[in-house]
This record gives sequence, C-alpha cells and structure tokens, in this order.
Amino acid sequence: MSQISIFAADDLGFETDFSTRVQSLEGKQIAVDRTMMWPMGMGNASGAHNSIGLPYLSNRHYLPEGSSAWGFDCWICIQNPCAVDAHVKLTYMTQSGPVSFDKVVPGCGD
Repeated sequence: MSQISIFAADDLGFETDFSTRVQSLEGKQIAVDRTMMWPMGMGNASGAHNSIGLPYLSNRHYLPEGSSAWGFDCWICIQNPCAVDAHVKLTYMTQSGPVSFDKVVPGCGD
C-alpha cells in the first residue's frame, strides 16, 4: 500500500478551521486518516490524535473538525492499495467556502 501525506497548512495556509472530504476520482477504494499534533505548554511536551475516515476502504471519506489554527499541525494521509495510481480530490470545507485540490497517490506496483 502506498501513501501520501498532505500538510493541510500547505494547501490552506495557517489559521484556518476546516472539515475535509477525500474522493477517489476513478472510484478506486482508498484509506484516509487525519493526524493532528499540537504543543502543550512549556518544554517539549506535545499532544496528538488521529481519526480515520472510515474503518474500511472506500472511494469517499469525510474528516470533521480539522484546523491549521491555534498551533495545530494537521496532516491528511491517503493510502492506495491498488497497483495503479489513484487520482483524488481533496476538498476542505472552510468558513469562506469549499477549496479543492487534485492529488495523485502512487500505485503500490503489485
């Protein structure tokens, strides 16, 4: 299974709250998760959590309540179990409206 990791702030900039939809444009089954990390005050302590879109492969995943504001680092990870590339549309639902980006997740070469 191959994977790409997308730093949401690279797409949206910092200080943005959003939800995310990831859709396979060819209907291929993919896996998606979101990992968020943040500093927790003094020292090197930090916190993190992750959330899967669905507990199984699907051609569409939804991830609520992401943020690149408040010191959060938000990563969207998309996995492709197929031998050929998966073309996906990543749509962030922001307060000012949806923002979409096309991404390619390489095939795993089986």
